Amino acid sequence: MSAILEVDERGNLQLPADVLPISKPHTRYVASTNGHQVVLAPADDETPFWTSASPAKRAEDILRWAADHTDGPNLPEEATHREAIYE
Repeated sequence: MSAILEVDERGNLQLPADVLPISKPHTRYVASTNGHQVVLAPADDETPFWTSASPAKRAEDILRWAADHTDGPNLPEEATHREAIYE
């Protein structure tokens, strides 16, 4: 099935009901692009971690994440000196 759609003045793209016939109102999708194509995929209904975690749990999570990223490029020692900020 094909449908011609038009972007409105606010940049919104409205899809007719027959394009996504099995979707209920307010169903959420993630839109991504693949060249000139827009690809829709159902959005996860899972609540993001940061919306429900305590500040302590969020801090613990970011420290765990940082500890897992040890193989990246490092700054040279001289880049951490105060004088290097002003160059």
